Amino acid sequence: MDYSNYYVEVAIGDVSARNTVVQFNELYEIVKKNIGKEIYRSMFLYTEEIADHIAKSGSIKNYEGIQAVDRIVFDIDKSSEDGDEVKNKTFQVYSKLIELGAKKEHVNIWFSGRGFHVVIPNLYGFKPSTYLAREVKSTIVRDFKDMVDLIYDPKRLIRLPFSLNKKTNLYKNWLPAGQFLKMNYNDIVEYCKNISYDQPPVVNGFNPIWKPMEYSREEVPTERKILKNAKYPTNSDVTCGQHIVNNGARVTNRHLTLLRLVSIWRRKGFTQEQCVLLAQNWISTYPKNFSGEEINRVVVDTFRQGYQFTCQDEILEEHCDPKCKYYKSKDYGHGVKLKNIDQMIESYKQFIEDSKYNSQFNLKDIVNMEHDYTFMAGDLVILGGNTKIGKTAFVQWIIAQFPDVKTAFMSLEVGEDLISRRFFQCALSLGKDKFTEWNSEYDQYLREGMNHIHITCDSPDIRDYDKVIETYGPRMLVIDTIDTIPAKYYTDEYERQNFIIKELKSLANKHKIIIFGISHISKYAAQQLENGERLGIHSFKGNSVIEQKADKVIGFESHLENERIRIISSLGTRDENPFEIKMSFNYETFSFEQV
Repeated sequence: MDYSNYYVEVAIGDVSARNTVVQFNELYEIVKKNIGKEIYRSMFLYTEEIADHIAKSGSIKNYEGIQAVDRIVFDIDKSSEDGDEVKNKTFQVYSKLIELGAKKEHVNIWFSGRGFHVVIPNLYGFKPSTYLAREVKSTIVRDFKDMVDLIYDPKRLIRLPFSLNKKTNLYKNWLPAGQFLKMNYNDIVEYCKNISYDQPPVVNGFNPIWKPMEYSREEVPTERKILKNAKYPTNSDVTCGQHIVNNGARVTNRHLTLLRLVSIWRRKGFTQEQCVLLAQNWISTYPKNFSGEEINRVVVDTFRQGYQFTCQDEILEEHCDPKCKYYKSKDYGHGVKLKNIDQMIESYKQFIEDSKYNSQFNLKDIVNMEHDYTFMAGDLVILGGNTKIGKTAFVQWIIAQFPDVKTAFMSLEVGEDLISRRFFQCALSLGKDKFTEWNSEYDQYLREGMNHIHITCDSPDIRDYDKVIETYGPRMLVIDTIDTIPAKYYTDEYERQNFIIKELKSLANKHKIIIFGISHISKYAAQQLENGERLGIHSFKGNSVIEQKADKVIGFESHLENERIRIISSLGTRDENPFEIKMSFNYETFSFEQV
């Protein structure tokens, strides 16, 4: 079949970088250009209407049009199993495909960076349709039962060849059958620490040899029976709950089991209405003598009482899985973790060790001060001042002075070109008139002096900052300004800011990084400045959460008698001596000099 008129979704750099579609015949070049990066493609292909859908909706999410499939991927993932056991399971899938009539040259094994992908052409002859994903899923379960993971959701992404797996730092490489058989799992891991550019032979023409499950009225009862025993993939997040859902509602005590599920869903952020829908879906797998009223009562009671269940719960414990991130410490559901003296000592030793590796810097290293003023991992720092007086420029200047501190700079008020040029001016001590034309002599100097800085003018919702930090690994995250951070579901500004500040502090602690936020001041504080008064710890825009949660609160003021002078002072700090310094702000070069 000719797929040249079809489109495929790609995600480059991270699985979250979705909603980009390209023509299918462009995919090979995209892989070539991005070898060694993390790169994904959609499991299924799309017709040309997908581009219009994304242009209108901004997302592939609700697309329900025609899909096609150019090849079939069997996923054998490594969770808690021994590596060689996973390899054996992969060989069983390979052998079954050969037994069913596939030619050896049509069956290719790839190491995925952890488990394995076995890839064949469309030997079932699946035809494009709006229900293709369902047909593929049913067919694979019919023929392979629980030998493979079910990864055939309509919007599923799959890792492309030669992609880096960032979790394991290994590459997706092709393994010829002979090589696969000779190596054990550890040999394969060693082999895949580097990219192998070997590729399987190109398949020129083939005929379908198997009959697929078809989505028709006659087939639906058979399909349901097949899918009932399907093996669904799980991840490491509260895996016991996933097993309970996948196993269905035919259990000894559905009421108590549903309480556990609703508790898990509630803690994941699902609303009461959403939990009702999830509960209805689970109960529908065995609805006998379990009414809708009972479902509603379980959900309402869980939300009203705030039920929480731990790893030690007798029902959850039955489904415990070594894959789960809570398996080792068995601390799911424990809201408070207390450390004994041995743990306190070890934790502080680790803190000292971590501090040696670019996770702190001292303001005294770049300005003349009586005492140290050290920004440390876990600090939430808020700098505030009036508008248009150089707050952002001052923070940019500080960043430029510490090239060992990897920094992610989120410019949410100033555009990308302008914020980049100001960084260039600061690094090169040049006026903006020097950047109307590009001077190639700047390149090498900027690459050396600004290699630690990464910028963006986009901000995800505050709940997704975790992904940004995990993806780019900064030692300092700067947000200009915190007032503009999106936070879904909050309409009241005070509640929104309260939530954002608490989240920022939590992120700083969790990831052991410095979070440096720039903030506006209140209108009242601005009026006080006009009357000759100074900023105080309560001068910032919003409620009092900043002074409560921030570890360092810094004021940035202009001098009443000299428009170039800026006064920078500590308004509040947990563990440092107060300071006040005066700096001359050079508008032309966006740099500062102490006076």
